[in-house]
Amino acid sequence: RDPRDPRDPRGIQGALSARGTQGNRGLRDNRNPQDPRDARDPGDARDARDTLRSLWASVLGTHDLPDDANFFDLGGSSISAIRLHNRVRDALGVEFSLADFFAEPTLGALARSLKGDPAPSSVEDVVDRAPVTDQQARMLAVQPTLARPQVYNVPTRIRLTGPVDTDALRAALTRLVERHHTLRTRYVQDGGGTWWQEVVDVALPPLRVDDYSRLPAERAAERADKACRAAADEPFDLTRPTLPRLRLLRVAQDEWVLMFVLHHICTDGWSHGVLLEELAALYTAAAAGTPHTLPAPSAQPADHARRQLERRGTADRARRAAHFVGYLDGVPTRLEVPTDRPRTERLSGDGDTVRGHAPAGLRAKVERFAAAHRVTPFAVVAAALGVLLARLSGQRDLLLGVPYANRDGSDTESLVSLVSTNVPVRVRVLAEETCAELVARTGAETLAAMANVLPTAEVWRALRDAGAREVPEVVSCLLAFQNTDDVDIEIPGLRVEVDDVAPPAARSELTFGLTQRRDPALGYRTYVEYSADLWDRKSAERILDSYLSVLDDLCDSPGRPVAELLALTPSGEA
Repeated sequence: RDPRDPRDPRGIQGALSARGTQGNRGLRDNRNPQDPRDARDPGDARDARDTLRSLWASVLGTHDLPDDANFFDLGGSSISAIRLHNRVRDALGVEFSLADFFAEPTLGALARSLKGDPAPSSVEDVVDRAPVTDQQARMLAVQPTLARPQVYNVPTRIRLTGPVDTDALRAALTRLVERHHTLRTRYVQDGGGTWWQEVVDVALPPLRVDDYSRLPAERAAERADKACRAAADEPFDLTRPTLPRLRLLRVAQDEWVLMFVLHHICTDGWSHGVLLEELAALYTAAAAGTPHTLPAPSAQPADHARRQLERRGTADRARRAAHFVGYLDGVPTRLEVPTDRPRTERLSGDGDTVRGHAPAGLRAKVERFAAAHRVTPFAVVAAALGVLLARLSGQRDLLLGVPYANRDGSDTESLVSLVSTNVPVRVRVLAEETCAELVARTGAETLAAMANVLPTAEVWRALRDAGAREVPEVVSCLLAFQNTDDVDIEIPGLRVEVDDVAPPAARSELTFGLTQRRDPALGYRTYVEYSADLWDRKSAERILDSYLSVLDDLCDSPGRPVAELLALTPSGEA
């Protein structure tokens, strides 16, 4: 990846407090000679290189490292890279970019990159401490097991066309972090292994600005895309404050890209919409020099965690668990869709995403079918996915993981956190049923599952307690149906476009997604995220095309026997 350009000298660090104001540290200029870290002389380059060599040896368990030693060739991983990052920070008091390190992971390159930018203070004021939420606990349990933890990054690319006020943007980002505790929370374990969330009074690092506007247009776009993908693929250390990873790229005179990366423990689809809308409002107010008029958030994650604690162990929770024990009794947990390569005991996490588009005509068919049979559009798309997977695998009983917003009260409406949970949904594809009957039954069973929603870990625990032979840690196939509008924010004087940059990773074997566009004439955005351990890209493209074909066939013939759809080839021929 490209070497780091100098930081914008106007970068500021806003010290944050629980009240959303500047803490007692105020704004600190990184060049302040009174700061002991700035006054510290790290010694000559040889001493720093020797220290780095020792740190590498301690992390990798090897010695006699030449300058061209490659961290990953010597057995390093993304997790050990985080350990190295933290040890360098503690020993030398400087930061380095993990994204840049992954691009050039040699001892010499790392030594050259350490220019003396001071690391943020390792002493942070804890302003709130609470148990973790059910969703946070699940994420903290899963994260250490992943070969590629960056699969849970949520990278957003915001394209801005027009005269961007960079000072107003910095101010807006600082205020966003002030407002939402999830953006400055770290996760710590006590001596008994229990996780806690700690909200800290921590400074937002300077906004890095890279100016590519003097390059030829094609080269500038290429550099910006590479920078965005590097930021998207850099893992987070959840034991440190989960500040947004930010990077502002100037691609042309009036063309900018703001890269805004969060960890999934901070956000979900609902929360992300709240954050982007507030960012637009905060920027607009800062650019105009007026106070913002946003109401205070309805709750913070610590409040949500305390409410969850109050509900644990109740009769209602036991009833919900009993529902899932009965609903999922005997469901196969392994997906047997043919692959390009043999399945292994554990996936590496390597993956990719194929994106597509479903036209307005198909969306209209889905909505007409749902209205005619008094089901939700989700029931239609879930039943169609069940038919596709049954056709490919020969299985007639399938388990899907379905993200559910889980916002069960007005106090969660502006809560920014990971609140959603994956609900296990069973799709039984019975050949003797009609398409309409399959959709109706799938819809009814899905609604019952949503009505009894529990944290995923609690569902699996109930199944184990009931003696289930197979309980998955991760469901093999996920289906995300976004029936909310596109994230479409408006800022006076700017044209704004929002999209994501998927890291090259996969959370499961297959994840299918459909997102309704705000304008029905634009249909659905579609995608399939797939494990690169199992499939090539061409195969994933065929799977996505086949899914949309099955969805179209199902909507065309509600009275048609499911057996006929199972017998069709992807081209629609028997």
